[in-house]
Amino acid sequence: MGRTQKGRVADLSRSLQRGTASLRETVLLLNDTAPIEGVKGDWGEVKKVAEQVAKHATTIGMLWAQGVKVEDANQALKTYFDCLQGLLLLCHGCTVGAGPTLLVTIRNAAQQVLDASLTLLTRAVSFSIKGAEKQECEAVLPALVGCVWEACNTLKKTPFTNRGAIGRSLAQVATSVKDVLREIKEMREGRSSEHNACDCGHDHGDATRNEAGRHRPGHSHSHDHSGHDHCSHDHSHDLHSHDHSGHGHCGHDHTHSGHNHGHDHSQHHSHNHPGHSHCEHENDGHRLSDNLSHSHDHSGHEHCGHGDEETSNGDGDSGVESLDFNEQLSEEEIAVVEAAKGVVDSSLGFIKQLLYVAAEMPQDTEESSTVFLEDVLKHCKGLGAEMDEFGASLYPPQETNQLRDSIVKMEVLVDQINTQVRETRGSLPEGLDLACKSLQNAKVELTQTLGGL
Repeated sequence: MGRTQKGRVADLSRSLQRGTASLRETVLLLNDTAPIEGVKGDWGEVKKVAEQVAKHATTIGMLWAQGVKVEDANQALKTYFDCLQGLLLLCHGCTVGAGPTLLVTIRNAAQQVLDASLTLLTRAVSFSIKGAEKQECEAVLPALVGCVWEACNTLKKTPFTNRGAIGRSLAQVATSVKDVLREIKEMREGRSSEHNACDCGHDHGDATRNEAGRHRPGHSHSHDHSGHDHCSHDHSHDLHSHDHSGHGHCGHDHTHSGHNHGHDHSQHHSHNHPGHSHCEHENDGHRLSDNLSHSHDHSGHEHCGHGDEETSNGDGDSGVESLDFNEQLSEEEIAVVEAAKGVVDSSLGFIKQLLYVAAEMPQDTEESSTVFLEDVLKHCKGLGAEMDEFGASLYPPQETNQLRDSIVKMEVLVDQINTQVRETRGSLPEGLDLACKSLQNAKVELTQTLGGL
């Protein structure tokens, strides 16, 4: 390589550094809302620019796969950086009047696009610096391009009103409680029916059962997924909406039934990620050339989540802990589980009614409405976290004192939410009132059951 070529490659590296530093500075604007006196941005424009970012990512992938010239690489880099700057500024403009939940939602989604893009650009420039072979670029870049596509998709689907963002967070809590309910049902029912259905002697545990032990004492899972480091999920399914924004490497559009929140969500994604551990993506209508085809090579891909592999303990038994609790729970403990199931089920119904309350509030025209919904969400998250502890206490040996404490804490949180609703609406909606009575009856039944222990 001649001296001139080396100098050009050095210029490319410096361009990457300058552009990265500028973008890192711009994204800090999203730590705070835009001035209230400003004109709120149009989310439709954000979607259009996000689509342009995805196209620029495609261009980067194709150029490097074909063996890009340094001059063309520099221009492609500059165009991409300019587009990202525009996207971040548009996102900031959409935070006028945003409450805490909407601000975090937009910021994390934008950060996801930025991180995925910088990962792609950094890797591409590194290939130019070391003079990588075409085959190496083809093996790595499609996966990184796909991460940008999905991050852009996630951003486009991000709520852009306070009510929408808060509603999604409420739905996230509902899904978490539904997970607890499912696990409580598994405690009582065990897996005998599945064992009888297959005589092969193997445990075909699905994603729900692969979480065995996460509710055992000392194991809890968070209901606030807004700060994860590796993945952004848009689970847009009514009450099954997970806003896991804020992840650093790749955005994922996980449209699936079943909910393993905070765990492995990667059941429906194609991968070509040699050496890239946290990236899962669909093409979403975009297509690279044949040189950027997506193979399913999982070599070096540690966390793709595909397959039904289970760790062997050397005896041929599954490494996944059994959830057949019928042999571990006493009759008294089973009675507690049955009564607790009613409490969790009723709590889920209560949270669902709060979703209706949120949906009936005015759009972002009144600041007081946003403050009210933020307070409801805060207490609802507390209720979800308490449900986590509640479920963990049911595993043998059951922690009856913890169950009693959880009942008291739940009552306080529900009362606080009801007080807020009454003060804002004048009275409790009929559906919410019925859900409260159902929850109260379930708590009385559980308290009576615990009286014998």
